[in-house]
Amino acid sequence: MKQTIQYKNSAIGKIPIDWEVKKIKEVVYTASIPYKYQTKEYLNKGRFRIIDQGKSDYVGFSNDESHLINDIPLVLFGDHTKIVKFINYPFCVGADGTKLLKSETVKNEYLFYLISQAVLKLPDLSYSRHFTELKSIHIAIPPLPEQQKIAKVLFTWDKAIQETDVIIKKIKIRNKALANKLFLDNDKMPNQKKIMQIVDRIKNSFTPEENTLYKQIGIRSHAKGLFYKEAVTGKSLGNKSVFWIEPNCFVVNIVFAWEQAIGKTTDADIGFIASHRFPMYKPKEGVLNLDYLLYFFKSLKGKYLLELASPGGAGRNKTLGQTDFLKLKIPVPSMEEQIRLVDVLNTATKELQHYQQKLNNLKLQKKGLMQQLLTGKTRIK
Repeated sequence: MKQTIQYKNSAIGKIPIDWEVKKIKEVVYTASIPYKYQTKEYLNKGRFRIIDQGKSDYVGFSNDESHLINDIPLVLFGDHTKIVKFINYPFCVGADGTKLLKSETVKNEYLFYLISQAVLKLPDLSYSRHFTELKSIHIAIPPLPEQQKIAKVLFTWDKAIQETDVIIKKIKIRNKALANKLFLDNDKMPNQKKIMQIVDRIKNSFTPEENTLYKQIGIRSHAKGLFYKEAVTGKSLGNKSVFWIEPNCFVVNIVFAWEQAIGKTTDADIGFIASHRFPMYKPKEGVLNLDYLLYFFKSLKGKYLLELASPGGAGRNKTLGQTDFLKLKIPVPSMEEQIRLVDVLNTATKELQHYQQKLNNLKLQKKGLMQQLLTGKTRIK
C-alpha cells in the first residue's frame, strides 16, 4: 500500500508533518577559526569549492571524497556572499572577520544546500548586511537520517556538474590548440593574400526615421560573437552613421578588435542595424569561406594580426585601422582545404556545445531537485 505523506502549514508553506521550520540563526552558531584557514595558499590546495550566488566554480575536491559526503562544513566570504564546503571546518570569512558555522541539529552537508538556496533570496547587499539577512531566513529541517539522504542525492548532481565542467575546460584548451596548429601550419604555405583581395566591404547605409524603433547589434570581446541591444528610436541615434546588417558577413568592432571582438552575421540578424564602428566584409564567392575567416581570426595568429592593425595605447585608443586591416595577409588555401579545416573545427565546437548543454541541464535538474527535496515536496525512500 502506498504510504500517504501528511503535511502541515509553516512559515515557508506546507512541509511534511515530521519536519520543523526554524530561522538559520536558531540552529547555527559561530566561533573563531585560526587565520591560516583564510589564506589564499591554503584555499588553493583543492580541498573546497565555491558557490557564488548559485553559480558553481569548482576548484577541486579532496582526494578523500568521503569527507565531503559525511562532514561538509560551510564558508561565507567576500562582498557578495559565497558558500564554501571545506573539510572539517565550517567557517565564515568576511569584512567582520572569520567565523566557524556550526549546528547541533542540522548535518553540515544538508546545511550547505539549505544556505546555498537561501543565498539566492538575498538582495545585493554588503557582506555584513548579507550575513544579518541570511540568519533571519527560515529553513526546513527534516529528521537527521533524511537530511543525510537528501545531501547525498544533491552531492551526486554536484559531482556530475564538476566532472562536466572539467571536461568543458579541457575541450576548450584542446580546441584552441587545434585551431592554432591548423592555422600556423597553413601560415607556412605560399598562398598568402591580402584581406582586400578576398572580401568586399558591405555598407547598406540609410537615414533613420525619428519615431521608428531600430534594433542594434553589439559584438563581445574574446571571440564570443554577436549580441543584441535594446531597440532605440531613430531620434536617439542622432547624426550617427548607421547601416543595415547584411547576412553572411564577417563583422568586427573596431574599438575592441585587438580583443577579438569579431563575429559573423546570419539571416537571423536581418532587420538589425550597426554603427560605423562595426564594418562588415563579405567573402568573395569561390575564394573564401566565411567560417574559415572567422576561425582564423579566433586563432593566436589572427589575434596577433588584429593587434598589429590596431595601433595606439590600451582600451579605446587601440582602434582598428580599417585600411591597415585590409592590407593584412592571411593564408588562403583552396576552397576544398578551407572547408576541410572548417569541418574539423566545427566538429570540435559541436562537442564543446554538447557538454555545455549537458552542464546547463544538470544545473537545472539540481535546481529543481533542491526545490523539491529541501521543502519536502518530494521524499526520499
